Amino acid sequence: MASIARLVVFFISCIAAYGAEDGAVEYLALNAAVQVRVGEGLDVERIAQEARAAGVDAVVFTEPDVRRVDYGPPFLRSLLRSSYQEHSLYSSNGTAQYLQNVERAQQRFPQMVLVEGVESRPFYYWASGGDGPWALEQWNRRIAAVGLSDAEAYGGLPVSGGAGIGVWNLSSVLLLWPLLGLAYAVVARAHPLALRLVIGAASLLCLVENVPFTVPLWDPYKGDLGPAPYQHYIDRVNEGGGLALWLPVDEALSQRRIALFFGQLTAFVPPAEMGDELLKTRGATAFAALHSGRASAADLGRSWDKVLIEYLNGERRQPLWALGCVDYDSGAQLDSILTVFGVRQASRAGLFEAMRQGRMYAVSGGALRLQLEDFRAESADRSAGAGETLVGAGSVEVIARLSSQNGAVQQVRAQLIRAGKIVREVRGTTPLEMRYVEEVEGGKPVKTYFRLMAQSGDSRLVSNPIFARVEGL
Repeated sequence: MASIARLVVFFISCIAAYGAEDGAVEYLALNAAVQVRVGEGLDVERIAQEARAAGVDAVVFTEPDVRRVDYGPPFLRSLLRSSYQEHSLYSSNGTAQYLQNVERAQQRFPQMVLVEGVESRPFYYWASGGDGPWALEQWNRRIAAVGLSDAEAYGGLPVSGGAGIGVWNLSSVLLLWPLLGLAYAVVARAHPLALRLVIGAASLLCLVENVPFTVPLWDPYKGDLGPAPYQHYIDRVNEGGGLALWLPVDEALSQRRIALFFGQLTAFVPPAEMGDELLKTRGATAFAALHSGRASAADLGRSWDKVLIEYLNGERRQPLWALGCVDYDSGAQLDSILTVFGVRQASRAGLFEAMRQGRMYAVSGGALRLQLEDFRAESADRSAGAGETLVGAGSVEVIARLSSQNGAVQQVRAQLIRAGKIVREVRGTTPLEMRYVEEVEGGKPVKTYFRLMAQSGDSRLVSNPIFARVEGL
């Protein structure tokens, strides 16, 4: 939003599924950098200035909340634990200051949209590495929470190493059992003093070990707990009115070795890919479909297509939307990977509404990036855009138009994907138009979705799907 010229009208033909008479809605294109970390200085204003200069209209910050790994021997895991810790909001008690800095920067740059959020690593677990070092599994899996109310809400997220992982329940009462040993040491004067002192000291150690008498939702010593920790995190974010976003796996962390107990315990982080967590969890708003990593869950026939098919089949209450994640902390330029939102208004509320509805696409390529000028499906007198459901009868026509952000003529390949399979591929130069018509015969209604992928040089584009429920004539 640095100038009116950049607020190009972004047509996602948005005639509601049951409201063709309402007419098409024109949305503003909001170029957003998602997954931006500020760093130790928490200098949000500097990044806002950099974004404005690069033509980026919105920034979604995802500052790490907890980056700590603990290992403790059995029975006294808290008292004798060793920790490895990197800078984070939790380690510096900086969450409140971080939120204030974002708010202050928003006031200074009112023409931009600045959104606070945290990057979390909810779960890790220890696994034997055989003859080699221990494996620190799943510490490179990341998910973000954005749009929560305050520092307390962010600090209360269930994350390994954070305060939010502990809960009070009836088991908390059992953690007070060392009081019996202390009572024995004080009251049983007829028993030998040495015995009472030993029992009293051991009981005191155990009592300190159990402070603050909360029961952790999980710990790193019970192996792989499947999707449960991540589902719990997503549920907590949703309960707080926020949005949970799957971030790309931290490839820079993979294969890293860390040392605990003065180097006596060495652990490494095994590599991983995003995939199963998308299929096995419910309720997240979006995921990193486009990022700097090698593999993507948005590739043809992979996890995202499977998730969308589950939604079509009624196995999910909501779909999962695609984002572009810039991973600014790794040295990438803010505009190297963008999420382009179609917003009703250039505001925090407008961005959240577009993200919840799937009115956005992901694109890479910087100044040479592609633009999605139009993407819609039509049937009879009805039309739907990305994130919407087309309800119609007879044939379905899908229309997509691509251009180059800087107006240059570029070679481009565009693929239209229907329910996990390519149904149309077009190669040409920008501006490029693609049309696909599917005839629906009488009989069983068709339930499907269409999404678009395109590539031109170093620029890649991933759209969100248009769903269709169409009956034959």
